[in-house]
Amino acid sequence: QWGIPSLEIKDRSGKVFEINPKKPSEIETEYFSGHLLVMLNTDGKLSKYNRYKSHFSGKQRKFEIQIQGQMKTVPEGEIMLGGELPEPMVLSFFTKTFLSVLTSFAQKINPSAHFSFGDKQTPSGLHQLPHLMFPLIKVMDRVIITPPGGTIPSLGKEISESKADQKARKASSEKFSFQLGYTYTFSLYSMYVDFPAWEICGIPGFGPKSLVGFLGKQHPLL
Repeated sequence: QWGIPSLEIKDRSGKVFEINPKKPSEIETEYFSGHLLVMLNTDGKLSKYNRYKSHFSGKQRKFEIQIQGQMKTVPEGEIMLGGELPEPMVLSFFTKTFLSVLTSFAQKINPSAHFSFGDKQTPSGLHQLPHLMFPLIKVMDRVIITPPGGTIPSLGKEISESKADQKARKASSEKFSFQLGYTYTFSLYSMYVDFPAWEICGIPGFGPKSLVGFLGKQHPLL
């Protein structure tokens, strides 16, 4: 049983994906079929829920999300990964300044990041929601592409991609093309977001900051 019942991951249908599960959860959409594994590095009071303690040993990662599966259709445009909020953000001057520093930091790590605080709703009802988005193939920390008949990596373990392949993938200016029948394995991790503590941490020059100051009571949409 997960130790923080208020921390949940749901899809748009309301299905809840287990955190630190014994086995990956199934994903089935009209575009993609595969599995999702959400691993949080829980220390201190939540250490008994740290099923993946050995996986995180020696690493600074606070979490890791692994996704594996096949495309059902070939995407026409570029697939983006990110999050948005359903309502405009209400921020103090200090919080907005810190968030600007944070997004600049994110853009240094990944120059292709796109961020907006959102804007006011127009008379026609159109407005841009607060969001932070990245091209999927560039923001992922590890990407393994397995052709039909190849050996597929196991989830819950280290996803290995060579430094040379990582550098080439992130630096490429060409549009990435997905292929049917191929299995794609993605890994995304960070040392800067502590989900159990619900805070941003490890930003140079700043102490830990609660996510409540940025999100309020809103639930991020990924």
